[in-house]
Amino acid sequence: MHHRLTAVTACGTAAAIVTSLGLFSGTSALAAENAPDITESALTEVDPEGLELAGARAGSQATSAVTRADTTNLPPLLRAPAAYGEVSRGFTASVATHVASSSAASGQGAAEAGTAAEAAVASGGAGTGDAGTGSAGTSDIRTADETVPLPDASGSVTETTEDGIAIAALSQEMEVPEGNPAVVGLTYDEYADVEFEVRAKTDGQWSEWSHIHVENSGEGEPGTDPYYVAGASSLQIRVLGDAGVPEGTSIMLVDPKKLDSDAEAVRDNQPLVPADDAGEESGQSGDSGSAGDSGEAGAAAPGIVGTSARGEHGRECTATGGCTCPECAGAGAAQTVYQPGSASAAVPTSKKEVKKPTIRSRKDWGADESLRAGSPEYTSAPTAAVIHHTDGKNDYDAEDVPSILRGIYTFHVKGRGWADVGYNVLADKYGRLWEGRAGGVAKPVLGAHAQGYNSGTFGISVLGDYSKKAPPRETRDAVAQVIAWKLAKSDTPADGKTTIEGERMNTIVGHRDVGDTDCPGEAFYDTFGEIRKTAVAFQEGKDPVKEAEEKKAAEKAEKEQAEKDKTDEEEKEKDSEKDGSGLEGGVVDGISGGAADLS
Repeated sequence: MHHRLTAVTACGTAAAIVTSLGLFSGTSALAAENAPDITESALTEVDPEGLELAGARAGSQATSAVTRADTTNLPPLLRAPAAYGEVSRGFTASVATHVASSSAASGQGAAEAGTAAEAAVASGGAGTGDAGTGSAGTSDIRTADETVPLPDASGSVTETTEDGIAIAALSQEMEVPEGNPAVVGLTYDEYADVEFEVRAKTDGQWSEWSHIHVENSGEGEPGTDPYYVAGASSLQIRVLGDAGVPEGTSIMLVDPKKLDSDAEAVRDNQPLVPADDAGEESGQSGDSGSAGDSGEAGAAAPGIVGTSARGEHGRECTATGGCTCPECAGAGAAQTVYQPGSASAAVPTSKKEVKKPTIRSRKDWGADESLRAGSPEYTSAPTAAVIHHTDGKNDYDAEDVPSILRGIYTFHVKGRGWADVGYNVLADKYGRLWEGRAGGVAKPVLGAHAQGYNSGTFGISVLGDYSKKAPPRETRDAVAQVIAWKLAKSDTPADGKTTIEGERMNTIVGHRDVGDTDCPGEAFYDTFGEIRKTAVAFQEGKDPVKEAEEKKAAEKAEKEQAEKDKTDEEEKEKDSEKDGSGLEGGVVDGISGGAADLS
């Protein structure tokens, strides 16, 4: 059945435009009825109807991170109006730190001059307008070297959240396709110091507001990560901060549709471990440690230091580390970063060739090859792997995965203007691996997954959000095996060091180690010690997955045998008691009977 997206745009914006992809000549194009539908709508101001929806003004992790730090414990209704303004300006300044740092690293946006130093926060916030007064004003970011003006806001700040943060723009409720996942993301003309959030309605109930990460890749136009939902009926988007709405802000909603081939693709792509392990999810693994784990949990590997300047790229980590937007900063976890080392240092060699894991092709998940632009580009054989997670909910089903991949691919190309999907490989929560960017998964294809670090690296992203809970064990094993296989092609050990863009780092890192983000999530990041250990085992010619299965099978057999032995022993005791009772009865009867005869 063909579904057409219905999107209700924000008040005062242009009508939504619905287009279909795949209307190209050539055998690689999807049939028109199967091609993804795209709805684009401008987002410039607060929609009155959207504001009336339950929870539209509710706070989020991002807003509470700031209000906890910058306000007293007074309930919102008892706070003075001036306090609201200070909270909102503090929020904007916190976002500005993240934006300026990202922009300086990528060379995009208004804050190209350098890192967004703590001077931005010290100056009282980037926004000069008063929250809730209808005046967004013109905002600046003060860097260590100069003051850089941000673009004028295109909307007006007229509303605030319940905890006092300015709502620069808010959409109406946007319907999503029925029966299959939807992917949404935002694009805009220039980076600005605002926070993008999304929520979904499922079974009549709105979820909490979730942060959508801004993604700098080195390709295309400014924008966010694609955010997918499964099983929802509608979405709502909002923009927070005093700086107003970035020029040209637009929402892109993708209906990737379900294809008949999706179920078959999933059936043919078996996880590395049996499905009965699929329920295991953990925030930490017993032998995991941090990204700098050298074998002991929590131990920092050589070359890892605390918060410090990061190499020659003009970026500086904040005290909280990782993404410096309010939600990520609110975690308060110290970030370890890599101290620059000698560019001439040799990379140790791995010992054995690693067997290639099963990776389903782009054709299997239904990639429309007529959609991507140009031919694949290649780089040197990767000596580092960068692990990501995608934005989106973890409640998807196995058969949703091909559809989600098509939605991400469509947004990356049509929304962000990238040549192709950004990641080299994607993994799902079931332990299945899928080919990402075209060009041959065995070849060193240049991805668009880590701005400034795409050359010489391999990018893999796991579908889901793993800030609070790590992916299941089978997914972590799949990630470890594909990384071990890719790094072995350049004789790079999974627990070694390498130099990328003049920076010394581990050969397995998270996106947060090379960019201003909390990706791949705190819980996932905590398992990197385990992932390195598993990858090393693969490179040494072992099969840790098979060994784990055999160990589990042996433990199960031992347990079953123990239970059987216990049951047999209990049956023996019962039989023994029964035999004893029969003997006693016979003796008594015999004696009593004899006595009767004698009498």
